[in-house]
Amino acid sequence: AVLLLAAGAAPASVVINEVMYNAPDDLDDVQFIELHNAGAKARPLAGWKLAGGIAHAFPAEAVLPAGGYLVVCKDAKAFRRTYGFDAAGAFTGSLDSRKDTIRLLDKGGK
Repeated sequence: AVLLLAAGAAPASVVINEVMYNAPDDLDDVQFIELHNAGAKARPLAGWKLAGGIAHAFPAEAVLPAGGYLVVCKDAKAFRRTYGFDAAGAFTGSLDSRKDTIRLLDKGGK
């Protein structure tokens, strides 16, 4: 099981919506994390990070539209081959199927 920690001060409208840590056929390269913006306004993600067992820094131009979803994966080419669409970026590291921690940190590190 993957342990998800809520980011206390991050805007509540942006959440970790889905985590694929145990991909079909043990294809670890297609692991992904999906974010969702449940808010009514677009949320700039410049300076935001995913941390824990994996690492990803969102680029300055990253914006999650109101009601939108964004996927960050382990291997962009393997993700595209398997799921048929492009992820917004790739993370380093790997999600452990036994235990892991994922943190969504805003630009202030909260």
